[in-house]
Amino acid sequence: FVGDSKQSIYRFRRADIEVFLGARDTFGDDTLSLTTNFRTTPPVIAWINHVFRGLISYEPGSQPAYEPLDPAPLREPPPAGPPVTLLGTVHTDDPNAELLREREAADVAAAVVAALGWKVADRRDDGGDAWRRARLGDITILLPARTSLPALERALGDRGIAYRAETSSLVYSTREVRDLLAAVRVLADPTDQLSLVTALRSVVFGCGDDDLVTYRLEHRGAWSLLAPLTDLPADHPVVEALGYLRDLRTQLPWLGPSEVLDRIVRDRRLFELGYAQARPRDLWRRLRFVIDQARAWSAAQGGTLRQYVEWARMQASESARVAETILPETDDDSVRIMTVHAAKGLEFPIAILSGMTTASRGARARVQVAFPPGEPLGLKVGTSLVTPEYEQFAPIDEQMDHHERLRLLYVACTRARDHLVVS
Repeated sequence: FVGDSKQSIYRFRRADIEVFLGARDTFGDDTLSLTTNFRTTPPVIAWINHVFRGLISYEPGSQPAYEPLDPAPLREPPPAGPPVTLLGTVHTDDPNAELLREREAADVAAAVVAALGWKVADRRDDGGDAWRRARLGDITILLPARTSLPALERALGDRGIAYRAETSSLVYSTREVRDLLAAVRVLADPTDQLSLVTALRSVVFGCGDDDLVTYRLEHRGAWSLLAPLTDLPADHPVVEALGYLRDLRTQLPWLGPSEVLDRIVRDRRLFELGYAQARPRDLWRRLRFVIDQARAWSAAQGGTLRQYVEWARMQASESARVAETILPETDDDSVRIMTVHAAKGLEFPIAILSGMTTASRGARARVQVAFPPGEPLGLKVGTSLVTPEYEQFAPIDEQMDHHERLRLLYVACTRARDHLVVS
């Protein structure tokens, strides 16, 4: 058996750390610990050992004992830039979660600018380090959840920092993809007023708030694709947008989800709109990725447009926690943004861990089932029914979630090769 139980972070996919620990204890008479870390510089390893020696401690069936890492002999401290940087301060004004995310994003963007003056290493043939000045492509921002992504995108954009999201779940959370999917939701459900207004106000149709006001108050227009457009000015931006959506909706019986997405992207010139941004190729990559995934979904599922919309919604939700990495563009010098789950097994010259203030929401499904060892299954249905087995197992489940969150932090910190920044 070979594995690092400190990196067990896929419990939501039913990966059970207790199984590995039990196998090790049952068959591991001669346990060999491989502790030499060939990736990370000695100062970063010393910080990791100092921190996680106090965070990760042995709990039977739930948490392994922490074994300190040993740096490889040929790895050297970086000649320029701090090996470990801690961001953050004491907030005396009791900020809410949104304001806290904005402040953190601003600190992270400032750290990215500062990191461009640091040195990172390229490996020589003899295993030693050849140091050079850091580029944007050497920096990766790791997020445990996608909640802080919008604030981070705004902060990086305000400083003119090129970036790209490299996990599918992050792509589905970006503004451009959310705007595109809002238009698709309207086609799937023409009575969805919220999605309709969202699509109208987005770059897909470009209707301003003044257009919405005149359409609703002066022309008595309805927020529905099913309402007639007669007696309305044909050149009004909202009427034109509704006319386009209505025409496209009549063609849905002959179009799959990917074809609907592709039609909207091309008809509404979303590829061309990329030139209004600092990084058009990043927008093109996102749109192509979403269209390609819709095509793959249709080939695998063969479902309706409404079923695709529900699937796409899950890709951006916190409960999905997808860890599907997009192929990187190696010729694109930009900061990478990834979830910690997607970064497992990878390494980065400069790793910035952000978004740790996000609280774990836990399971939010209406029906929850637990399988306590040696006990009947436990059941919780909303707030009306909780069986004794579930109630007894719930504290154990919460403890295991807490232990995995510590392991997630460990995985994130050990992705750094030369410099580690922790918010």
